[in-house]
Amino acid sequence: MNYYPIYLDMEGRNVLVVGGGYVALQKIKGLLESGANVKVVAKQLIAQEIKELDIDLEIRDYIEEDLLNISIVVAATNSNEVNRMIKNHSKKHNVLVNAVDDKENCDFILGAVHRRGDITITVSTAGKSPIVAKKIRDKVGNMMSIDYEKLLSVYAYFRDKAYKELSDKGRKEFFEFLEAKFDEILFNNKLVEEKFNEVKIMCV
Repeated sequence: MNYYPIYLDMEGRNVLVVGGGYVALQKIKGLLESGANVKVVAKQLIAQEIKELDIDLEIRDYIEEDLLNISIVVAATNSNEVNRMIKNHSKKHNVLVNAVDDKENCDFILGAVHRRGDITITVSTAGKSPIVAKKIRDKVGNMMSIDYEKLLSVYAYFRDKAYKELSDKGRKEFFEFLEAKFDEILFNNKLVEEKFNEVKIMCV
């Protein structure tokens, strides 16, 4: 199966996490970091740190009504039966579900993530091997030792200026330069400003 890679704006979305273990804890933290409103339902709380998080926590069995007003549900249980029940309920309520390590009961899967500022790298193996995904993520993450964040801010700043101050032809030339000279610019950000000013003069 070919999955469709997507980055969702989770700000203010209501998300349900079913489970109270350390896997659930990891998922909850990631959801909170993305701005989601998280409700947690757990039969028992194994990872006590969950209680310290800014969530709505209920210690009980999951029920179908938990999906009301929910956009996404993460099933972080060790029960295939519970996961299947959540998946069946989610279809009725038009809710997307991710069941951890249970591909058959997922609408979507989550890759191994590496974040540095506004740069996010996600590696997926289509659910075949989380270990391989994590290893590739770590290798790619180690390549981020150069200041890509600074480069990103430079590119973002001049991209905005290009749309405001350059003609269509000028933008095309400028963006082609940014792509072609990426490695050089990585070590000399001033090349971006120099090229921008050059193109701007030509556009006058």
